[in-house]
Amino acid sequence: MRAFYDLTGYEAHLLLMDNPLRTPLHNVREAVEWVVEELIGRPDVVTANDELLVHPQEAVAVVERADRQFHAT
Repeated sequence: MRAFYDLTGYEAHLLLMDNPLRTPLHNVREAVEWVVEELIGRPDVVTANDELLVHPQEAVAVVERADRQFHAT
């Protein structure tokens, strides 16, 4: 959600409206949640980011893995 705001300037709640980015961002979030659930046992992206992913490279690895998963389906 933070990346969405940083990239677009729109608040995350706008994803609930008729926004052309809604579906792609939803798909990305689902893929990231899948990877996080595999790592920590629950799809809690905020906790994983704030408490478990100590180095930025770890967060990048999660996103890259989610990208591979997203494109594999």
